[in-house]
Amino acid sequence: MYAALASSPWVREGSVDSIPRDDFGPGGVEIVWDDRDITHGANRAYVVNDRLIFIMVRLDDDDLTLGQIVDKYGPPESISAELYPWGDILAYTYIITLNYPARGFLFEGRYGPVDEDEVLTPEGLGQVNPEMHVTNVYYFTPNSFERVLRGAFRLDNANIQSVLRNSHPWEGFGEVELWCDGYIQCEPETEP
Repeated sequence: MYAALASSPWVREGSVDSIPRDDFGPGGVEIVWDDRDITHGANRAYVVNDRLIFIMVRLDDDDLTLGQIVDKYGPPESISAELYPWGDILAYTYIITLNYPARGFLFEGRYGPVDEDEVLTPEGLGQVNPEMHVTNVYYFTPNSFERVLRGAFRLDNANIQSVLRNSHPWEGFGEVELWCDGYIQCEPETEP
């Protein structure tokens, strides 16, 4: 994979690097590269025992929208919306993720800095619309989402459960409940 990326016309020359990652398991390697024409860079692929397990590709902000994703792939299995402070200023990072774990991909839009009023409804729900841009695409083996969260994202069981709990059923474009456990504090669910 390293050689294919290093010789690809879509990869910025000299940007491919291979980093040993023993925390992925025996033979774990993280391969990083920049696109030839992208301003973000820092694409990643994770390999364990010569098997590709995960790819993250960053996109230019105008390449793809959430509406185009839903038109092409149908409704996602779930959606998550996160809001976090943007450093020490009174602004936020807003993240929308369309989840297709059974198909082996996620589409994420990261926006910031933003003002709360730009992304939240008066009731405190996140806004999601078809014109929002996709900034990251994650590819993995279908139905291996929890393994990817553990290996590539290095989450423990409690954080994996938080990710799963904060992925809500798709109800279309409009409003979505925000991620709890991060910056947004929610009441704990009580047993009936």
